Amino acid sequence: MLKNIITKLWKAIDYVSKVLVIVVIMLLILEVLSFGAYTAYRVFKGEGAVDSRLTSEVYQNQTWAEQYFKELHELAPQMQYYPYVGFRNKPNFHGKYINLNEESVRKTWNPPLSNDEKAIKVFFFGGSTVWSYGARDEYTVPSYLSKVLYEEGYSVYVTNFGEWAYTNTQELIRLQLELRKGNIPDIVIFYDGINDGISSYQSKIAGFPHNVEKRKLEYNSLDRLNNVFNIRRPLVKKSYTIKGIRFFLHKILNLNLDKRLNIDEKQFLSKDEQLKLAKNTTDMYFNNTKLIRSLEDEYGFKSYFFWQPTIFSKQNLSSTEKGIIENSEDPEDWEEFFDRTYSLVHSRINHFNSSNIYYIADIFDNEMATVFIDRWHISEEGNKKVADEIAKEIIEGVKKRSKEKLGGDK
Repeated sequence: MLKNIITKLWKAIDYVSKVLVIVVIMLLILEVLSFGAYTAYRVFKGEGAVDSRLTSEVYQNQTWAEQYFKELHELAPQMQYYPYVGFRNKPNFHGKYINLNEESVRKTWNPPLSNDEKAIKVFFFGGSTVWSYGARDEYTVPSYLSKVLYEEGYSVYVTNFGEWAYTNTQELIRLQLELRKGNIPDIVIFYDGINDGISSYQSKIAGFPHNVEKRKLEYNSLDRLNNVFNIRRPLVKKSYTIKGIRFFLHKILNLNLDKRLNIDEKQFLSKDEQLKLAKNTTDMYFNNTKLIRSLEDEYGFKSYFFWQPTIFSKQNLSSTEKGIIENSEDPEDWEEFFDRTYSLVHSRINHFNSSNIYYIADIFDNEMATVFIDRWHISEEGNKKVADEIAKEIIEGVKKRSKEKLGGDK
């Protein structure tokens, strides 16, 4: 009797073992197929594709450009949630030309400092144009500014707080987070215009960050997907099968969100709607400058504001830049809305003689060569020109602060 029980038990174990082996083999095959599909998608549908910007004469004969854009496309899908400001790039990214620290702050060229306490701390806020999309670490706008001020004889330390898609309100919040930590600057620079305009047009409401309506609807949706697959476990997190399932579920989720939102970025605004939205965008920006100045009195720093150029504000477009506009899929009234907003900001600055607010959208008006690599971002040479213009406006403030720190004349 016992012998029969043992025999049946062994047969059951043998059967279960064979089933498990078959299941494991099937899972391995599925994983290999998923890896192949995932790789094929990256190569043929986006991530592995050559960036169209590389065809610009800006990168002609630039041997570093291909590697730079590989790093850029590796970084691009890794945006993360971050408290108060909503999102930021993944921290601790390290490449040959793009490097982010543990706070997701991009590396900036700064001079060797003999005395950190007497170095002038400069915080530089903005969107991807301050982050300097399209440029290497040492050739960003903040890096060039650091070089210019150092060449003028000032001991400075510039921090690049630029973040992709940030509006001025998000930058204000980021500044407050630094102040709350006790990280107090001497000079604060804000370089804005593009993202405030984009986000206003996108949501048809001034002052919101990008894609805010989608964020409302998808709140907790992605967490529910993560909980289903328990992606916090390292083995599961690395599975291409799970990546594939989550990818397609996210695609379905986003399509559903678009339908629920009835998103149509090509929906035209009437002239009155355009003017109202442009005015509200302008008001929001200048109200933020007041809030920032109120922090000046408490923390002792000096703030400067710069309204940036776009391809729409450049008077003499190269053939490449004309092609960028012609080949874009922007709404037909997109350029008109930006023109209205920029015109209002320019008028406000001139009419009220706004202190330390500078309109430099016309900085490339006399430039015949290609400066823009897309509608918003500029070449490394363009970054240098922007940095030179900013340095010209802040130099007196830097000089004054340098005297205060050194306890006398420079």
